[in-house]
Amino acid sequence: MTADPRAEQITDIWLQSIRLFFRLQAMGKELGAVSANNSSTWGFLHTLVTVGPSTVPEIARMRPVSRQHIQTMANEMATEGLIRFIENPRHKRSKLLEATDKGRAFYDENAAAMLVEASTMTGNLNTEDLEVTKAVLKELQAALAARQEAVQDIP
Repeated sequence: MTADPRAEQITDIWLQSIRLFFRLQAMGKELGAVSANNSSTWGFLHTLVTVGPSTVPEIARMRPVSRQHIQTMANEMATEGLIRFIENPRHKRSKLLEATDKGRAFYDENAAAMLVEASTMTGNLNTEDLEVTKAVLKELQAALAARQEAVQDIP
């Protein structure tokens, strides 16, 4: 049976994305945006800065990782003074997390460092190619999210 050529291309994108992820993770460690245990401190802060104060379960659903993993990260980041737990007007027991001034400074510093690094990678890429790449990755991410939600709905 011959596979759909698009499926083969998606499989190659998948493999390339995995390789890229590990290289980006290594660079993130060099920049200080990724902790020693491979947790993306910067990514966590990015969520809080761009989305606003969120609960542990909300962040876990966005990433998608376990609530326990996000709780562990949140506790560590709170100890470091990067985030704080605040009252949640929608729920008595589930606190909201928000970035502190120190956390926003860490976020901004790492975002600037990432832009510097990204500027070294532009090579022959043009804006249109990058826009298409972003659109394709978003489409694949949405398809995968829909598949995972469908699997979770199976009793």
